[in-house]
Amino acid sequence: MSYYPPTYEEGLKSLGFEILAWVTFGSYQGDYAAILKEDDTLGFVVIGYGSCSGCDALEACNSNKEYRELLHSVIQSIYWGTQEELLSKINDEYDDNNWYRYDDDFSQNKSKLIEALIKGEQPWSR
Repeated sequence: MSYYPPTYEEGLKSLGFEILAWVTFGSYQGDYAAILKEDDTLGFVVIGYGSCSGCDALEACNSNKEYRELLHSVIQSIYWGTQEELLSKINDEYDDNNWYRYDDDFSQNKSKLIEALIKGEQPWSR
């Protein structure tokens, strides 16, 4: 029997995180980057994904237990801070080339993250 885990977004929302922005870098492999809010605290997270279950942790999940463990590791990687700290973190991540830069919408996605962080709401429809 096949197991199909919820998405990262669904899992984070189910745990009470508000997703202010969610962008994708890449196509069949790359990164998701998100601005999160929990109560009055802001967070920033980058989640890599691959093209198959051999290189994508979410696709490799075979049970609810494995999915919960993966989601726990994502939560542990969230960078929490003030608006100013997150803006600095986003700019540092880009400037240090820590993400895939081959994405055609690289600057547009960076702008979306920054806009969401400044406005405190999702600035575009999905």
